[in-house]
Amino acid sequence: MTEPKPSVDFAVRRVRASLRFSAANRDDAQALALSVRSWLHSLKRVRAARFLSLPELPADIAIAEAAEESGSGAKQQPNGSTTTDAEWTVPVVFDVVGGDADLALARFGHFRGFVTALIQSGVDDQAPSLDLAIGEGEVVGDPRAESIPTALATYIHPSASSWADDTDDGAWTERDVIAVEHRRLCESLILDTDERQEAVRALEKCAQFLALVEGDVYEWKWAIISMHNAVQAFMVLALQGTQVANVLKRDIRGPVFAAQAQGDRDAMPTKFILDDFLELYERIKKLRPGDMRRYGHSQAFRPESRHTRSIKWLNRHRNEFLHFVPISWLIEVALFPKQVHDCLDVIEFLVNESNNIDWFEHEHEERARRAIADIRASCAWLADLYADRVAKFEGKVAARKLRIPT
Repeated sequence: MTEPKPSVDFAVRRVRASLRFSAANRDDAQALALSVRSWLHSLKRVRAARFLSLPELPADIAIAEAAEESGSGAKQQPNGSTTTDAEWTVPVVFDVVGGDADLALARFGHFRGFVTALIQSGVDDQAPSLDLAIGEGEVVGDPRAESIPTALATYIHPSASSWADDTDDGAWTERDVIAVEHRRLCESLILDTDERQEAVRALEKCAQFLALVEGDVYEWKWAIISMHNAVQAFMVLALQGTQVANVLKRDIRGPVFAAQAQGDRDAMPTKFILDDFLELYERIKKLRPGDMRRYGHSQAFRPESRHTRSIKWLNRHRNEFLHFVPISWLIEVALFPKQVHDCLDVIEFLVNESNNIDWFEHEHEERARRAIADIRASCAWLADLYADRVAKFEGKVAARKLRIPT
């Protein structure tokens, strides 16, 4: 006869975690650990912590002894002196209410997200002014511990302060954690995107594929497809303005504008089709209303001949890869880094100089800039690598054409 499953309301699991932060020496680490502990206890009455018994830290181990130096790094001070901070780790154990290990870890992950959001958002004046992370969780004594992911998913709410509840009596309620897990489940089943996400994600994917090219030359296929997607998405961002119709095919744009002007919904075309890739490229070169003229300081792209050649190369190869005809195709990739580098010039202009892209979230802009830098570095490295290899067969003159000028 199997044992009845314990009630979720009373079954307690222990989750081992760790607090990580930087401090110059052991005494500072001890003081910070005490500060962190006090701050954690101040969270007892918030909704995210109601499923946990917050730790006192091991009573039989002094804080200073629990702290273990795991690394160091020199920091330059304003006065010119240099101090060395070490990273310290203090082990802690949380008691979590949960009928099984999965629920316990889910609740613990929810609490991690709450703590991370408080520190990152700066909404809590009492939050420690230090780098703090709750370490990976493990259910202590659970026979399935090895199968439990060590990196818990962290749900970071955009406004952590809204989770606080001054009237909360700290009672454990199953309804709240079910609501959180239901929201997470729904998010895992829905792909949420928009024109900015499309642009940034495609650029990041191109950077990822380029990093894999040296190990597998076939990754060039996916780098080209994602670069094409990124160039197209950034051209759309620069041209669209406040009207989606601005980036549609010419024969659809007219009827859309006419229907809007007349206020006639029935006359609105039922299908929107994006303008062709090369037509979008022609339009970003024109500083006129309906194209790149959106603001007084808008700028149009002024390409060199290499840009146009590389954009056409990108479009041709993307189409051939995407609509592959059954053939045997041998492609020399030595010039690919230089051509992708040229295409990246178009994106970088649209991001930095066109003045037409409205970034509603600073994070998207920062991610785009990081991806651009990563792609540039990969292209330069691959161009030099291919040039060195070509030089062995065809000589230095042939290899020089492959390098990217610095």
